Amino acid sequence: MLYNKEPSLKNARSMLINLFVALVAVSLFFGALELYSRWRYFQGTKLADTGFATREGFTPPVKRAPLRIVCIGGSTTYGYYVARDESYPAYLETILNKRFGRRIVEVQNSGLPARNTAFLKDYVKKRIGQQELDLLLVDCIYNDFKDFFPFFYDPFRDSQLTEDNRLHIVGTRYNWKYFNLPETLNLFLSEHSYFYSRFREKLLMARYRGKTLGEIYQLQAAAAQKRRGERPAENFIVTVPDIKQHDMSTEAKRNAVIESYFRRYRENTKEIIVAAKARAVAVVLISPPYPLMKYSVWKGVLSNSDVSDEYYRKVFYGAKAILKELAEKHGLLLIDNDEALTRRGRNEEFFFDAVHLSPQGNLMIAELIADQLEPYLKTRFAGIQ
Repeated sequence: MLYNKEPSLKNARSMLINLFVALVAVSLFFGALELYSRWRYFQGTKLADTGFATREGFTPPVKRAPLRIVCIGGSTTYGYYVARDESYPAYLETILNKRFGRRIVEVQNSGLPARNTAFLKDYVKKRIGQQELDLLLVDCIYNDFKDFFPFFYDPFRDSQLTEDNRLHIVGTRYNWKYFNLPETLNLFLSEHSYFYSRFREKLLMARYRGKTLGEIYQLQAAAAQKRRGERPAENFIVTVPDIKQHDMSTEAKRNAVIESYFRRYRENTKEIIVAAKARAVAVVLISPPYPLMKYSVWKGVLSNSDVSDEYYRKVFYGAKAILKELAEKHGLLLIDNDEALTRRGRNEEFFFDAVHLSPQGNLMIAELIADQLEPYLKTRFAGIQ
């Protein structure tokens, strides 16, 4: 008796067709959700996009006080890990109005986490004319030079760059082999899918009822910090320069890479200044505090000592020199929070981590800024005394 293979082949073909149709249907479904999510996102942005983004939404076109100050920068300006009214722009508004004896200053917090001057220069050019604005405070160093930020070791010391202690994230590119599958999918979808990002935020909001996203991320960061104290440091995700991406085999070549960063930083910051001055908006440059490179901050992450920061120190103070150069060239006020905080005393209670400040730290920074900004405002803007 001969075995008839025809029904078996037909069934296999039918299963493959059905599987293909199902995959297409699922792809179309999630593709439609993604397109809808992007449409909703950009519709909301288009309707509300009338100025610089703030933690409350967007800057209203008309001033709510005689003098409006907009603070731009990264997550330290935004107030990462702290409540809205615990950021330094919020404290600065309260301090200045108290010193003037009436509500005369409106300070808008337009810090955007993870943004650098390459983004901010285009952002300022686009937004600077979309609302009434008197003064722009520019506070941005960390994100322009975070590739040089050391956590575990001096990243330029070649003898330490072994395959065993390569970190999860290197430079601006990912070493995917250091991630497991769930981490890889989460990272990829978070960066590339609006639907996934919004859906994940909704789930977080549902899980942590009554808390803002900032407060939720603060809780997650604290939990991760606790876990890092209980397991090996190699699980900690950080950013360091990708040595394979740049030829840093000699001191001269390493310095050439740093100089390329300096050139971009100088040019981007200059474009921000020029764009603001073209709209008759005053500019004040802010130099942030030097990061807290202390073992006690990263206890359980670092092996046994404070961080080696030889190269980052060179980069940070090189960036400060650029700010000083631009301030002198364009006749701007430069407020050096690093120098002022060093004189007053660098207390660990001021820092949430190496760069992000605690509420006490933001209050301290706001006071330092107000000390120099108050006389500047009285001189620069008539009738506010």
